[in-house]
Amino acid sequence: MRLAVWRCFLGLIGLVWMSGCARAEQTVAPPTETPGVAPTVMSAMQADAPLGRLAFTAAGDLYIISANGVGRQNLTRTPTYEGMPAWSPDGQWLALVVSEDGRENLFVVPAEATGDRAQYIRITEDMTEVRAPAWSPDGEHLAFAAHTEDAWGIFVALDPRGRQTCATCERTTLPVRRLTQNLFYNGHPHWSPDGRWILYTSDRGFRWQAVMTDRNGGQATPIPGIESLGNSAYPTWSPDGRWIALAGQQQGGSWDIYVVSADGAELVQLTSHPAADWGPAWSPDGLWLAFTSERSGNGDLYIVPVDRSEAPRRLTDTPVDESFPAWRP
Repeated sequence: MRLAVWRCFLGLIGLVWMSGCARAEQTVAPPTETPGVAPTVMSAMQADAPLGRLAFTAAGDLYIISANGVGRQNLTRTPTYEGMPAWSPDGQWLALVVSEDGRENLFVVPAEATGDRAQYIRITEDMTEVRAPAWSPDGEHLAFAAHTEDAWGIFVALDPRGRQTCATCERTTLPVRRLTQNLFYNGHPHWSPDGRWILYTSDRGFRWQAVMTDRNGGQATPIPGIESLGNSAYPTWSPDGRWIALAGQQQGGSWDIYVVSADGAELVQLTSHPAADWGPAWSPDGLWLAFTSERSGNGDLYIVPVDRSEAPRRLTDTPVDESFPAWRP
């Protein structure tokens, strides 16, 4: 039993690393539709598809694509990693994980200035690894996972845009507080729409679990209604707060996308494939989920309607891994 648990642990760590900051492993450049200077997010938004557009990570850079799979554009072109994007609630800012000097740190940037490092506002410093930022519903806090002092934890940065609005302030790090700590992994936080709760992934109990805590970092509790899943990860609340999407794994099965009602009364499986599906992200209207799937042999982006009225649509088809889709509000 313990061997099986550790195999599961190593398997999901593999998913995290394949879709994270290992730029050196991705040697094939994905196609870009706009040569020359990378466009800003706002210029890329001018031709929004009816379902909107998504930012995502590919080959260590930030991209954007319409939800109908066209209009792919490269927003950053740097020798270091920029990815795991998170939109502010008003869609005017992006939080990004940026690799520099062998470390990863968190920055925020006005959406129209994406790619212009001079306008990036540093949130963290001296972190070994940073993962998956998430804005609070009011835009005043930024939750993220980080590894520091030999332990993973969920952290919250206070007023992440404050330095941008202060003409006399230096661009120094902002106040950050730790909510949780774990020797192995805590990651991928996501706020409830009312800002009272934070979902995240934990490996406590030697298995992957989607759990929740209050915004002050109280005792973590399992998400109700997912007890039938042997493992669960990447939880994210629907915009109306009625559902939680996550990646789940039945005993001995593959990782698929599920939604569970917030009260735990109903668990619905949205995808079923031998390859791993993970990292769901809600559309602003709550009718669709974007996710990463390994079904083509490497990570590609798909979207699927929550009502299961049609099969998943494939958005990307390149030889590199695409991951961490983030739907613009």
